[in-house]
Amino acid sequence: MYELPELEVIKAIMAEKYAGATITKVICNTKAITGKKAKLCEELQGATIWFVERRAGHLVLHLDTGKRLLIYFDHDSTFYGGEAGERLKSGSALVLELGDRYMAFGKLPEQAVQLLTVREVEELLRGCAPDPLDKRFTQSYLLGQLGKKRSSLKTFLLDATVVSGIGAVYSDEILYAANLHPARKANSLSTEEGEQLYEAIRNILKAAISDGGIRIQPLYAQDSLTGSYSDQLAVYGREGDYALDTTEPVELITVAKQKCYICPTRQQLS
Repeated sequence: MYELPELEVIKAIMAEKYAGATITKVICNTKAITGKKAKLCEELQGATIWFVERRAGHLVLHLDTGKRLLIYFDHDSTFYGGEAGERLKSGSALVLELGDRYMAFGKLPEQAVQLLTVREVEELLRGCAPDPLDKRFTQSYLLGQLGKKRSSLKTFLLDATVVSGIGAVYSDEILYAANLHPARKANSLSTEEGEQLYEAIRNILKAAISDGGIRIQPLYAQDSLTGSYSDQLAVYGREGDYALDTTEPVELITVAKQKCYICPTRQQLS
C-alpha cells in the first residue's frame, strides 16, 4: 500500500487539475475492475468529477451521478496526469480521458477499481483505522491504543487496525523524530513519550506532504515537487552514514522481521 503522504500528493494533484472535468472515455484492464467492465465504463462515461478524497489506501472520486469511483493503490501502482497534446503511454490499467486530457493509473492490483454507492463505500471502509491526520486521531486515541498493545513500536505503527497510511519509511522517520527505539513495547511508553510519538506522527507526515513525498517519479509534465522529501529523510536508507544534519551514525537492524533504520545515539532501548 502507498504510504499516506504519497497518496495525499496524488489526491491534491487530481483535485487541483481535474475536479469539475467530465469523463469522456474510459480505457481499462478487466483484471483491475471489480464487476463487469462494460457496465463500469458505461456508467463512468459522461460523469463529472466533483472532488477527490483519500480514504486509507484508496482514492475516492465523487461523481455527479451520486456514485463513488474507488481506486486502490498498492506499493507498485502509478499515476500520471496528462495534458493536451501529451501521448498516452501504453500499459495503463485504467485511463480516464477528460476531453483532451487524461488520468492514467498503472500497475493496479486485481479488482482495485470499484464503482460504488455512498452506502457501499462506507460499508467497505468501515473497518479502516483512523487516518493520522483525521480529527478522530487524537492524543487520547493513540495513548489508548498504545496501552492495549504489547507489540514493538515498529509493528504498532504498521498495524492498519491502529492507524492507516504509515509504512516502512515513515515509521522509521517518526520513531527517530520521537527518540524512540522501534523494539520498545508499545505499552511501555510513558504518557509523555506517547505524546511525543503523536506529535512526531503528525509533524513528519505533514512535512512529507508539503514537500511532495518520497516517490521521485513525476506525476505530470513540469512536476518539480514530487519526491522532494526524499532529500529530507533523516535515517531511512542511511545505513553506514550519519543521520541527516548530524554526526550520529545510522544502523540497520531487524525488529519483528522488519528492517529498521535507527540512530542508536538518540533511540536507546530502555
